Amino acid sequence: MERFLRGIPASPGIAVGNVHLLIWEVPDVPHHVIRDDEIPAQLEQLEEAIAGAKERLRQVRARVEAAAGKEEAAIFDVQYSMLEDGELLNSAKEYIRQTCRRPRRSTS
Repeated sequence: MERFLRGIPASPGIAVGNVHLLIWEVPDVPHHVIRDDEIPAQLEQLEEAIAGAKERLRQVRARVEAAAGKEEAAIFDVQYSMLEDGELLNSAKEYIRQTCRRPRRSTS
């Protein structure tokens, strides 16, 4: 089955090949209030997620570099540097710490 996609070209010419449709959506992430004793586990989960994202970026970058070249693969360096941004990471950690539910104090 042959299908055609019509749009505005970025450059002249004809391209033949596989199409990968990218749908830009912001995921619906529910807000959760966590207990104080859950904070360390949440911070660890964040660290693990960042480490996993870094590893995945390293793999993708290596694959792109092998297939397309060093200059083309350099786009992943910016994304990697965002994962190493201390200010961004500290903001995320602070947000986790602020979303905890403090135990209620006894009024008696």
